[in-house]
Amino acid sequence: MTFKPIFTALALTLVAMTAMPMTGHAMDKTMKHDDKMMMAMDEKMDKKMEQNQMAYSPALFQKMVDAKSNFVLAFHKKGCSACAEQQDSLNAIYKDSAYKNLSVLLVDFDNDTTALQTFKVGQQTTLISFKNGVEMERTTATSTNDIKTFLAK
Repeated sequence: MTFKPIFTALALTLVAMTAMPMTGHAMDKTMKHDDKMMMAMDEKMDKKMEQNQMAYSPALFQKMVDAKSNFVLAFHKKGCSACAEQQDSLNAIYKDSAYKNLSVLLVDFDNDTTALQTFKVGQQTTLISFKNGVEMERTTATSTNDIKTFLAK
């Protein structure tokens, strides 16, 4: 009787088990208290960002215009590195207490051709600011400072 196939199978099983990510209770046991606190803070920040950003719909847009709201339309395309950079900048802005009431409606550049035509947008990363429900400015800025300058106008 040879033990080589049994040891090989056992070794492969152990390798596979150590490569699997920890989840649930096993992760809780090994996670440090500080790590748990950081995760809780990240979850709160995600909720804050969700409060700032909403998916565009014509009905929501019209509701915000009718309410004479201040908001921004952001035209993003999936897989666009400039859009990802702009999103990172927006996320940084959401953390700034001066922008706690900033509302951003995200328009799907790939699929919402009606919005592209309605707002005459031909480039992803386009931001359109509305003050009191009226269009004020447009930009394709991606940096945090440039977007803050745009928002200040």
